[in-house]
Parts: sequence; structure tokens; C-alpha cells
Amino acid sequence: LEKKRRLEEERKQKEAAEKKCQEEERIRAEEERKRREQALQQQLAEEQRQREAEQARQDQQMLQSITNDIYRRVVNNFNISGLPAGLECELIVRTVPGGDVVNVTVSKSSGNDIFDRRAIAAVEKASPLPLPKDAATLDRLKLRQFILPFRP
Repeated sequence: LEKKRRLEEERKQKEAAEKKCQEEERIRAEEERKRREQALQQQLAEEQRQREAEQARQDQQMLQSITNDIYRRVVNNFNISGLPAGLECELIVRTVPGGDVVNVTVSKSSGNDIFDRRAIAAVEKASPLPLPKDAATLDRLKLRQFILPFRP
């Protein structure tokens, strides 16, 4: 009877030990799954940051190129005759996809009305500006409305 009870006790201890091992294994597997998931999330986040940085770099290059093209086109349409040298102004230019100029106003005057009016006229004559045709790119580059520093 004592032997039977001892065997039963050993069996129960063995079962308890096995259950404990199984539970510890389950916990380790769950922790490993969480670690892998976290590593994957970090990798995906890093890849997203890299894509965004690359997009920002490309956008900056595109914006610089577009800005240079716009400036050249506007300056080519500007009548500088009879004006004093060194004048400059800032214009607010509103556009639509495709580059059509819908409005131009002076945000910072040169102090010379003729210069300011001619700058506005030069932007209007340069329309359509060399802008992206698709609205998403135009919005991403913030070119629906922008400030054009003008110093021919």
C-alpha cells in the first residue's frame, strides 16, 4: 500500500514536472514569437523610414529642378527696361495641376509699383508653369500655392 501510494505520488510529481516543463516551453515559445514579431515590426518601421527619406530626397531634387525651371521661365517673361537695378519682391502664386496660374499677388513689395506689376505680369505670361500634372505630387511638393522670391 505504501509502495502504491509512493508510486502514485511519484507519478503525480512527474506529471506536475511535465506540465511545468510544457508550460515553460509554451512561455518560451510565446516570448520567442513576440521577439520575432517585435524585430519584424522594427524592420518594417526602418524600411518605412528609409522609403520616406528617399521620397523626401527625390522630392527635394524635383522641387529644386521645378523651382529653377519656373524662375527661368518667369525671368524670361520679365521686362526689366527702365527699372533701377537691385529690386526684388515676393509673389504668392496659386496654381492648379498642369501648371496654370490662377492668381498672383505681391506678398512683399519691392517698393516700386512698376517692378511689382511687371513681376506679376511675368508670372502670368509664364503660365502654364512647368509643374507636375498630377494633383498628389503638386500637393506633396506644396506647389498649389507657393512664394516666389523674385530678383531678376
